[in-house]
Amino acid sequence: MVRMGKRGQFYLIAAILLSAVIIGVAAISNSISTTGNTDLGGLKQQIQVEGSKTVDYAINNGLSQAQTDSLLSGLGQDYMDANPDKDFYFVYGSDSSIIINGTQASDKTVALDGHTITSSSGPFSSTITPSGSSILLSIGSDSYSIGLKSGENLYFVIIKETSGEKYVVTG
Repeated sequence: MVRMGKRGQFYLIAAILLSAVIIGVAAISNSISTTGNTDLGGLKQQIQVEGSKTVDYAINNGLSQAQTDSLLSGLGQDYMDANPDKDFYFVYGSDSSIIINGTQASDKTVALDGHTITSSSGPFSSTITPSGSSILLSIGSDSYSIGLKSGENLYFVIIKETSGEKYVVTG
């Protein structure tokens, strides 16, 4: 009788070990890695929709250029405050006066139409008078050409750097 009890213990321990191995393998195979997920596409769509609605609101209510610029500045600031892990560059205004404001995490030279805006990290803002129908936004070694329309303009660049990768969206 004593011998039967030991054989039962062996099968019980073998069953527990087999169960642990199966659960361990299932747990490993069901894990995922989320590195590189920046969700910049969704952010781009949000800014495009809200930006166009803000410009429409300003036009439909007959707001002055200064009032429209203030609305767009507030919109940009809201996105910068809500996403401190991203670099934002907002360019807006009319074909006669362009405002750039934004924030960046590292020291990069930002120039708009040849005018250096900043070379340091943190928030920045400046106004320029464009010389033609397009302007060039330079951020570090990257450049973005912006065509100006008569009336109100809104353009943005969002940059997210993570794990040595650089993700950029423009709109």
